[in-house]
Amino acid sequence: MISLLLLISFLSSIPGVLIWKKVDSKVGSKKTFIFATIAWIIAFIPFIFISEYWIAAIAMIFLGFGLGGAPFLIDLNISNIIDEDELQTNQRREASYYGVHALLIRLSTIMTILSVSFILDTNGWRVYDPSNVTSELKFGLKSLMSLFPAGALLISLIFLSLFPLNKKRVEEIHLKKKELHNLQVKK
Repeated sequence: MISLLLLISFLSSIPGVLIWKKVDSKVGSKKTFIFATIAWIIAFIPFIFISEYWIAAIAMIFLGFGLGGAPFLIDLNISNIIDEDELQTNQRREASYYGVHALLIRLSTIMTILSVSFILDTNGWRVYDPSNVTSELKFGLKSLMSLFPAGALLISLIFLSLFPLNKKRVEEIHLKKKELHNLQVKK
């Protein structure tokens, strides 16, 4: 049953990508990423209250919509950073940026494991025992599905607000990059 919920989320992320792509062309990658992250945060909040499977299935549609923005916009923004770096250093260093990205993904996995461990340990579930499910444990598990991811996304919003590459700056970078590559071709 959980796999079906995940399938709903992933399938609904497909139209989400298409919508976020249209928003990106109008307002730029930074603002679109902020909008997608806000939509994703809002979609996580109902999971703290949901106890019916069919309501969770409906909520997963909205969660997928927000999820659709992340993979599309992360790579788009990393490529914008790489382009700006090329203009400053006159060399392409994709591997360095994607290496840092991979490290951050590994760190987020560690944070997820620590969060799950914290919730289960503090709610008396060190040893798996389905007969010993308390209301505190139910709240803890629901918070793992809603409050923790929403909190992590709120932290990402702070970093996104500090991200300097707005639409105007990215357009300038693309023009300068095109000029740089035209110069290199002529040499």
